[in-house]
Amino acid sequence: MSIYGIKDSANLTIKYKSGDKKGKIFAYADYATVTTNEWTSEQIFARSKSVNAIRWDYNKQSTLAVDMEVFDLRWIAMLGGTDLATEAKDILKREVLTLGTNKTAELVGTPKTGTLSVFNLEEDGVTNGTELVSGTGYTIGGTGETSAKTITVTGGKEGDKIVVYYMTTVANTTSFTIEANKFPDNFEIYADTMIRKTDGADEFVQIHYLNVKPQSAFTITMDANGITTLSVTFDILKDSASDAMAEYTIYK
Repeated sequence: MSIYGIKDSANLTIKYKSGDKKGKIFAYADYATVTTNEWTSEQIFARSKSVNAIRWDYNKQSTLAVDMEVFDLRWIAMLGGTDLATEAKDILKREVLTLGTNKTAELVGTPKTGTLSVFNLEEDGVTNGTELVSGTGYTIGGTGETSAKTITVTGGKEGDKIVVYYMTTVANTTSFTIEANKFPDNFEIYADTMIRKTDGADEFVQIHYLNVKPQSAFTITMDANGITTLSVTFDILKDSASDAMAEYTIYK
């Protein structure tokens, strides 16, 4: 029997386990930095006097943890029990503008009616100053309501900076919504990796997790001083058609 070493993180192919997408590929990931498969079980003992003499094992449990520093947005949508959608969406936009000779500035986007807020900008370039009131502090014009993008600031002068906030409609966004009453689907995962024998020869291993469900709890930390790591943990469940939870296959 050969002995092996592993220095790799498995490549994952994820398929839907049930529902109208059963058998369809959800995602492929060859970029996980760490994949950790943990197995546990519970025990109960019968004692002979004060010493454990017989042990029964039950409630076998397993998890598959996947850590990623680069990732597909489908992973986050999956954890929220939803799918990615391509659609037009309203987004909040912030623009810093410099007034020209006629006290005007041009917006890049087109504000939705009633959503525009205008402030003088403090010298730090970040802090909102005095809010300007529509009609007295500023006016906005253009050709037609949907193309009204020229701001004129009353009492302003060339070189003054203002900051504006508004909602605008953007076509063809990629979005997903996490809803209170939706949770992740069940999946099956094929994990591929290479193991190396002591003679230097590599062999291919595929691990098949037959029935898994992502845990809904997840944290995304965005850190200016470090790389965001997305950690996803799957509960490995018993297959619906057998007692199997995972199958390990080595291809010589």
